[in-house]
Amino acid sequence: MKRLFLLLSLTLSIIICYGKIALQKNADEVVIRNDYISLHLSKDRGWLPDKLEYSGIGTILSDFHIYTDWGIYERGYVGSKEEKEGRISIDEKQGEVTVTAEGELKSKDKRMEEKIGYIVKFVVSNEPRLKVEVELKPQMKPRKVSAFLAHLFQVHSAKQWMVNGLDGIISEDMNGEVGRMWESRNEPLSIDDPFIIVITNWGQIHIDGISSEPQAQNIFLFNGSGGNLVLFFGFLDGGLQEISTPFRVSYNIEFNPITR
Repeated sequence: MKRLFLLLSLTLSIIICYGKIALQKNADEVVIRNDYISLHLSKDRGWLPDKLEYSGIGTILSDFHIYTDWGIYERGYVGSKEEKEGRISIDEKQGEVTVTAEGELKSKDKRMEEKIGYIVKFVVSNEPRLKVEVELKPQMKPRKVSAFLAHLFQVHSAKQWMVNGLDGIISEDMNGEVGRMWESRNEPLSIDDPFIIVITNWGQIHIDGISSEPQAQNIFLFNGSGGNLVLFFGFLDGGLQEISTPFRVSYNIEFNPITR
């Protein structure tokens, strides 16, 4: 496999090409792109993505992060957005590039004595598809908590959503009411083929291969108004759970723009 290394002295940016996958890296940002998508990972956000763009369309996903705001620590945001000293690594194997972000959930103004580390992997090939694996590694005294702890991202220009539930497809148009729309604890995902589809102004987003361990207490869709839909993978959402063991979730995102 040939690789091209190019140093751009004006921006102190390195571009590496793995076949049709290009990776651009500087001190504050890593951008991984193929013929379809470009994923922008920011050091200022714990090396998690601030946006994903589709070629010819623009930003379609944004605000990937992990956080808790009650039940584990005192109330208030503790999350990946406040991690300013995270780590990032890149690995290429068999036509796929894996970008791994590592860090800890942090508060803006308070040191965490008991920590929750995270490892998030983004796998890109030359397809309009992204594979995501999230692992949280609490370093805490064993105990059960009732709390909120979630990984999420935002979908732009959403018009409608569909979920493959235990009893078949659940579907609803986006409306003006801000709040939770569908929740897996009330209407569980299919065991054999768990997927969520979001229909947008420019096409469809398919989220499939959804898996969590232990089973996420609540996966839900949130209407943030203005066509902004937020998908939450709620590791914890109010139910009692042992906090000292790892939490994992993985899923695939496939992008299907409207052909004109």
